[in-house]
Amino acid sequence: MIKVIDRKQLETRVKILKETRKILYKLSKQSSPRGLSTPEKAELKRYDSWLGIACKELDNLTRHGEKLLKLKDSSGASEMQQSFNLQYLQLQQNMQQQNLQFTVVSNIMKVKHDTARSAINNIR
Repeated sequence: MIKVIDRKQLETRVKILKETRKILYKLSKQSSPRGLSTPEKAELKRYDSWLGIACKELDNLTRHGEKLLKLKDSSGASEMQQSFNLQYLQLQQNMQQQNLQFTVVSNIMKVKHDTARSAINNIR
């Protein structure tokens, strides 16, 4: 059974979606740091692309939530709210999975960097 949320909860979710989209968009437009290797640049480009896709998903879900807020008092709102809740849950799961993948890649890149720095320091 899908939980029905009240108007205030729905407004809060839509607000969070908008804020999250704004942050992810800014992150996707940041310039890349200097000194990245070619594989690191490729990974950063892939990550920026994912951020763009996530922004589009957030935009779609935000529009869905805003429509639901307009229809909240009508009879079709229940079905639309169930759809919104399902999409919201799927988005959360997708972002958690992508965050895990990014964290793993980030940790691997950090270990490689630390290893290279250590080898350079040992040569001195």
